[in-house]
Amino acid sequence: MIDELNTIIQIKQPLEVLQQSIEPFMVNDIKFFPQWHPNGFITYNGMIDNLKLNIFNDSLSIKNSWHKFYKGNNYSDYSFTDIKRTYDKLETKLGLSISDAEIKRIGYGCVIKTNPHKVFKSWKYLRNTESKPMYKNGTQYGSFFPFTDYKIKGYDKTFEVWKHNNIRIEPDYFRFEKEVKYMRHLHNRKQPIGIYKTKDLFNKDILIQLSQDLITNYRLIEKTPQMNLKGLNPKQLRVLAVMENNTLRNELKANHNKTYKRDKELYKNLFKGELNTFNDEVETLITDKLNILLNS
Repeated sequence: MIDELNTIIQIKQPLEVLQQSIEPFMVNDIKFFPQWHPNGFITYNGMIDNLKLNIFNDSLSIKNSWHKFYKGNNYSDYSFTDIKRTYDKLETKLGLSISDAEIKRIGYGCVIKTNPHKVFKSWKYLRNTESKPMYKNGTQYGSFFPFTDYKIKGYDKTFEVWKHNNIRIEPDYFRFEKEVKYMRHLHNRKQPIGIYKTKDLFNKDILIQLSQDLITNYRLIEKTPQMNLKGLNPKQLRVLAVMENNTLRNELKANHNKTYKRDKELYKNLFKGELNTFNDEVETLITDKLNILLNS
């Protein structure tokens, strides 16, 4: 369920770093190249498969997808056991312990089998933020919600893998994920999620909290399923028309907030019962997949 992970750890500086070498050098069979910066300092960049390494003084940063590092892709399942194996593989490659590496950024999610376009095209708002389309070569293949500290996104994984990697996989793979850009988003909340260091990834209770956070975000997305308009009364039609129109919705919220809150609740009530069947099924698929990943 973990995907992107950016970490930083204190290390003993290689001699070449101490001497500010201007030539490439090797550490544990990893080749590092100097990079000059405008203010005069030098950093050193290396790669282990897809992982990007950077040394600055006595700090080593490691960035990119653990899922892809271990599996070669991030459309397959990535379990709790896989996380442990990735950690062992990475420590062996680096030749040092990374248990106390500080996590600076994290992404988590899962892939399920369902109609991706039916899911993301129904997304309207999350915490009063409007969904934005994800495009590749002029084709919308997903939607996302941008926030200051994080991003929620869902997209057609089959299409993305084909366009980015020229690999054809089974149709109807939908990926739902959350990218946390600033860890304060997880730490500074009423019920903090205590993930600070790499070793915290082995705490199943923390991963359960991340899973619940992902499911909660999906549940809170305001969605627009297909509706039989003939079954609605005039008041319901008016509420539907206003809440589906971004200009009217924002105007109502800005200048008639009490009415906006009332209409928003009425709008949500329109989608209870059978109208929410598909979205409930998707939520169940996400929940079931996360449970499988946590327990395997």
